[in-house]
Amino acid sequence: MGEQLCYLLKLLEKGGDSYQRSQQQSSHRQINTLNSQMRRKRKILQ
Repeated sequence: MGEQLCYLLKLLEKGGDSYQRSQQQSSHRQINTLNSQMRRKRKILQ
């Protein structure tokens, strides 16, 4: 039982790392699209 728990915890840590990385990438993408949208709006306003 203890060995299984250790194994599961290690898996969770690995999964958490990759999950955080993918979340950061997707948030960067959202910020980039927001910035480009703002630039387009500024061009229209000028």
